[in-house]
Amino acid sequence: MDFTDKINPLNVLDIREVCDPPPYFHYVTLNLKYNIVSTIKDWIYQNLKYRFYIGETLVLEDNQFQFRI
Repeated sequence: MDFTDKINPLNVLDIREVCDPPPYFHYVTLNLKYNIVSTIKDWIYQNLKYRFYIGETLVLEDNQFQFRI
């Protein structure tokens, strides 16, 4: 079995998760009711190929600031 198709160079170089999100990334905002960050990261590593960013942001909703992931 050829493992070269399964090895992701971004994982090997430890540069897959970026520190600062670039403006061309697609963004999804989730509520912080549950601690699901590790589950999301695991899913990304297993199902996607490219770079990603997960972090908190401050969102104004109904005239109140809320932290979202």
